[in-house]
Amino acid sequence: MEDNQNITQQKPSGALSIILGIISLICAFLSSTIFAAVIGFILAIIATVSGNNCKKQGGTIAGFVMGVIGIIFNAVGFIACVACAGALSMM
Repeated sequence: MEDNQNITQQKPSGALSIILGIISLICAFLSSTIFAAVIGFILAIIATVSGNNCKKQGGTIAGFVMGVIGIIFNAVGFIACVACAGALSMM
C-alpha cells in the first residue's frame, strides 16, 4: 500500500498568466496604434483571470499583478491614441 499522506501537491506557478502579462506590458509600451493597445488589453484581461485562478489555488500572484498593470497601461494607451486621433481630425 502506498502512503497517501506523504504526497505533496505542487502549487501552480501561473506561468501562462506571467507570460501574457509581460506580453501585454510590451504591447502597452509599443501602443503607437490602437490595435496594439486593444491586443494588449485583451491579453491583460486573460492574464488577470488566469492569475486570479492561480491565486485561488495557492499559487503566485505575479501574473495577476502584471495583468492588472497591463489593463491600466493599455487603457491609458488606448485613450491617448483616441485623443490624438481626435485632435488630429479637428485640424
